[in-house]
Amino acid sequence: MFQEAASLYEVDQWLRNLSHKNLENKTAESEQLDLLLEILRDDLMPNQITVDRVDSDGLWLKDRNGLQLAWSEMSDGYSFRIGSARRHFASFD
Repeated sequence: MFQEAASLYEVDQWLRNLSHKNLENKTAESEQLDLLLEILRDDLMPNQITVDRVDSDGLWLKDRNGLQLAWSEMSDGYSFRIGSARRHFASFD
């Protein structure tokens, strides 16, 4: 459980860092964030949950009714999908 929480923390920090670098107009990080959000928005999330944005508070999702949800409060299934995307991108770092 501790290892999983640490891993989720790392993913959260990575996403926030990409978001900050995007605001600084850093090309590589902006492209990486755009690609990641595109992949996650491509029906990878269950129950009609979609990725909304990443900001200084982390990753935000929307349900089918438009309600915003913090990724940090979602179940393991959602975390797994985003964590998997992080591991995929790490192989290119």
